[in-house]
Amino acid sequence: MANLLWVTEYNSPADHSAVKEPAIRSQRIDFAAGSTQSLVFGDDTRCVRLCADTACCVLFGLDPTATTAHQRVAANIPELRQVKSGDRLAAILAA
Repeated sequence: MANLLWVTEYNSPADHSAVKEPAIRSQRIDFAAGSTQSLVFGDDTRCVRLCADTACCVLFGLDPTATTAHQRVAANIPELRQVKSGDRLAAILAA
């Protein structure tokens, strides 16, 4: 496994299982070396879609550092999360 988390930003709030395409931006976070931050979410970002190739733990905030005590994201199961513009996401390999 490559320990990658794909983060896709949307300007529509998550509606349980759907968002309005197209996405604003997509980024890929490599968390193999430890807690790694995303880019700052854009001004129009309201939710993100997360999909990891390996289970990871994530934390949201202005300057987050994820630990294995934070919320877990399962491998290969996309999730939608509502977020605040200007925040970031940090991810780390789950224990």
